[in-house]
Order: sequence, then C-alpha cells, then structure tokens
Amino acid sequence: MTDVLSKNQAHFNEIAVKYDQQFAAAIAQLETQIQAKLDFIGVKQRSRFLDYACGTGMLSRVLAKNVKESIGIDVTENMVKAYNAQAQNEDTSSSRSAFLGNLGDPSDSAPSAFSDAKFFDFDIAGVGLAWHHFDDCGSVAKRLADRLKPGGVLFIVDFSSHEMDAEHASSHGITHHGFSKDQIKSIFEEAGVGRDFAFEELPKPIEFNTIQSGNEGGHGHDHDHGHGHGHHHHHGQDHRHEHEKAPGKAQVKRVFIARGSKL
Repeated sequence: MTDVLSKNQAHFNEIAVKYDQQFAAAIAQLETQIQAKLDFIGVKQRSRFLDYACGTGMLSRVLAKNVKESIGIDVTENMVKAYNAQAQNEDTSSSRSAFLGNLGDPSDSAPSAFSDAKFFDFDIAGVGLAWHHFDDCGSVAKRLADRLKPGGVLFIVDFSSHEMDAEHASSHGITHHGFSKDQIKSIFEEAGVGRDFAFEELPKPIEFNTIQSGNEGGHGHDHDHGHGHGHHHHHGQDHRHEHEKAPGKAQVKRVFIARGSKL
C-alpha cells in the first residue's frame, strides 16, 4: 500500500460520516452545475455508469435520472458504506451500488475483485474531485478506459491549477495542485479516450469549508470532495479535496469538467 493511499484511506474513513453534512453547500453547488453539463459530458438515457473514487456518491446522484445502473468503487470502506446507505434510502429508478477496491494499483492491473462482467462495458465512467489524489493519473485513466465500451465516455470533475501549501498537501494525500486543460488532454489521449475531448470550467467557483481530521487542521473538502467522492487508489480517494488551510476557513476554487470518448 502506498503512503498516499494509506493517508487517504485513514482521512476519508474518519470523515465519511460527516462528509455530506460538512460540505452540503459545496456539494449542492457542484451537483447543480454538473447537472447542467450532462449534454456536454455526453450522458445518454439508460446508460451504465462507473463512478470511480465514488465517495458518498455525488456523481451517481447527479446521473441517477439518466442512467439505469451506477456502480461505485472506492478504496475507503466508510465511504462505500455511506454510498450504499444513501442508495438504499433513495427512491430512484436506477440501480446503485458501491464496492471496496482499487483499480489504480500499479502492482495489480487486473484485480480479481473486479473481473466479473458487470464491472466492464460501461457507457460512462466518471471521477469526481478525486483526480488530484491519484499517484499516477495516466494509469488510472487507462484502467477506466479499459472498462468502457467502444465510444464510451470518460469524464472527470476536478480543480483547475492552483497554489497550495506543500506540507498540507502531503499530509492529506494530495498529489496534484489542480490541472490545466493541456495536462488533462494529454492524459486522455494517451489513455485512448481523447476523441471529441472537451474541457470547460464550471461557470461559478465553488466555496469549500475546511474540515478537521483527528488533530490535524483540515482538509478541505475532501474530495471528494464529494464527490464522491472517492478516493482511492492509490490515489487517494474520492473524493476529496481539501481545502486546506486553517480549519473553518472557506476556500474558493475553480472546478472544471473534462470529457473524452474511447477510440
């Protein structure tokens, strides 16, 4: 287990129960703005959706009315529990379920836990506010591309490039200080999902409160941030992003959506 992964698991396991409540305002803003971009992403009715680093399920909730099935995967046990608890309590026409695991482990390119046919041939795969927690974004993109149908869509929601305290980032399993359009485009193209690539910043910046984990000052939002959440893989999960300065101080960040289709 990498140091980044272990930090993300510990942090998100601790805050999973309070995640949605702590970041309710930011999650609501994100869900509204992502909902308005479903045509841009290329979401079609009755699709199958892979929600990676799913966290509590932000992206699955946004797509619930458009997809017939959402499968979440996250490296954090308590986030998976939170996702499944919400899915059981909500009355939707789509099926939603999350599983504990890591598709981004460099030492295991074909994890046996996800060898079943139901974990392949997705129409859409998405990662919500977890990309900046991954050690190797290119490897994760390729693993997700492998699970898409030909012509399937990969999309990510994450932070635009920004400055951040290096010590705070390290302690919270953050490996990237946001991304530029060119960085994401290169990752998508190398993973074989660069067809019809598009990148847009959400029209309104998102304000995240910080959260205190253990004796540390807080992480911000986690990433999951909502999203869903998720975090993992060697990445760090989900969701989560941090926003990361003194506990209780809000951080305002620009968020983008990038999408591309499998060749």
